[in-house]
Amino acid sequence: MADDAPPPRQKFTLKPKEFERLNKTPEDADRPPPQDVFTIQRELREREIAAGLDDLKPVPARRNQRRGDFWFLFTFGNGFFAAAAWLGRDNIIVLGSAIGGVVLVTVGLIWIMWVVMGKY
Repeated sequence: MADDAPPPRQKFTLKPKEFERLNKTPEDADRPPPQDVFTIQRELREREIAAGLDDLKPVPARRNQRRGDFWFLFTFGNGFFAAAAWLGRDNIIVLGSAIGGVVLVTVGLIWIMWVVMGKY
């Protein structure tokens, strides 16, 4: 019966270790380290303000390309349908389809350029 008893359980732990602080400045030696998170955040914020990170610079105005792109697409899109209307002016179906194409291109471009798309 003595042979069946399990051996006592071993406990493994790390031995305590003291860490040595290196590269202490004289300022850090005199001042106790801040223990509060809010104190650390306040000190960091004061450093940011002193460094001028909150100063805003005027943003230069960007040239809006939307108007030029609209007129380019408007001219060539409607020019295609106007040419189709001129070449097929004897056929009422071609003439009606070309007029409908001009309306769709115009309304579609206005919708896409000023409602769907943002400034770019």
